[in-house]
Amino acid sequence: MPKVSIIVPSYNHGVFLPQCIESVLSQTLEDWEFVIVDDGSHDDSPAVIERYKDPRIIVQRNERNLGTYGTQNRCLEVATGDFVAVLNSDDYWKPKKLEMQLAILDIHPDCSFSYTFGALADDSGVEKSGTDHHGDLPRDPIQSLAPWLVLENRVLASSVIFRRGAIRFDPKLRYSGDWVALLQLIQKGPAAYIEEPLTIWRQHGANSYKERVKHFGEEIRIRHAILANRDRWKLPGTDLAKLTEKLALCAISLSSVYVNCGDRNRARDALRVALAIDPHNAQAKKRIKMLWLPLGAQRARISPGIDPKPFEEAYRAMPPVEEVNLDND
Repeated sequence: MPKVSIIVPSYNHGVFLPQCIESVLSQTLEDWEFVIVDDGSHDDSPAVIERYKDPRIIVQRNERNLGTYGTQNRCLEVATGDFVAVLNSDDYWKPKKLEMQLAILDIHPDCSFSYTFGALADDSGVEKSGTDHHGDLPRDPIQSLAPWLVLENRVLASSVIFRRGAIRFDPKLRYSGDWVALLQLIQKGPAAYIEEPLTIWRQHGANSYKERVKHFGEEIRIRHAILANRDRWKLPGTDLAKLTEKLALCAISLSSVYVNCGDRNRARDALRVALAIDPHNAQAKKRIKMLWLPLGAQRARISPGIDPKPFEEAYRAMPPVEEVNLDND
């Protein structure tokens, strides 16, 4: 068995695939298999993949489009390595990425996954200088990430390596499956982090994260699940004060989504949850008072410049809120 299985869900990224594939072929660690599953691309992706004849590359094609996370699960079914490394087909790696991450995971077998610092690139793959996607994520080699992940996910998906069999992805999600997978992984152990920009996240016109109106339904579901299960995030090594702060911000963020959708009652309920978590939270108190303003004035202060109509229309068409599964088994 190879040390690591690299899984790539590929969809209409033929123009980006050469840099992605060649970054794997250039890895200093060579004990890998490369599982590429094409999700019914309509461009030249299959032809691009066929140009690479390395026997470690395994290629399959979905008969119907399964989306990113359904396709990643197909990759997992094929994978045989001790570890699984996720790589999106529009991203690429630096040569020492696998070597450095697997070394730290071997030293720290209690860690549930590893991730790296990253850099952003433009659509042609040229790195952008002076960019930092990681925000206030910790920079320690071994981390308890619960406080940060209950608010948002800033871990680059293409930087993550975990032990095979640790998780499966939720195929019902189209945009936020990485966030849910990491919430499951942190319950199994801390994260091992490498403070080097070994993962390159390409920015281009078709990045799915830009489809904000399509994302918010999943965001609502995930935030409800996080807040309904908030005691489970008191994990070993977790900074409880930071966790309280971030959980309250999660509820405030949920309230903001409901304001954009025009649902004042649920916006108010979310702020009450924020105050139940952190009774002294000044932002939640201010937002509670703000809810008595006309809806347009609320939106102007909370989400200036955002057109609420698409959110309202999508929200009216949404089924009842269904929580996602955050269990770690």
